[in-house]
Amino acid sequence: MAGPMEKPTRQIMVVDDNAVLRRLLTTVLKLRGFEVLTAENGEVALDMLANGANGVSMMIVDVRMPRLDGIGVLKAVKREHAEIPVVMLTIPDEADRADEARQLGAEDFLIKPVDPGSLMAVVERVIGNA
Repeated sequence: MAGPMEKPTRQIMVVDDNAVLRRLLTTVLKLRGFEVLTAENGEVALDMLANGANGVSMMIVDVRMPRLDGIGVLKAVKREHAEIPVVMLTIPDEADRADEARQLGAEDFLIKPVDPGSLMAVVERVIGNA
């Protein structure tokens, strides 16, 4: 339990089929004091949420993944866990997917390759400073 001067630990779920990017984002977020859950695709992420991954403060989800893509994850999260903000990972030439995600309720976007400064600026804007 956090003491009176400590802020509670915030948990971020990173969902991307690229293991290297998952590790990079996890490392940056952990260095900033966040707990991180990871999933290699949308189906795994939704299973984690359905099976008790409580306390997720935000999700960072790749738009393009096998099995269940980021748009599918976003739709399911907004339907079942509307309180969890979702930030989408995308590449510069996927503007049409970004527009669709924005209309479905995505909080923000990160463009790959993601640099730590951009990542933390978006995290702080979406859920505040940890």
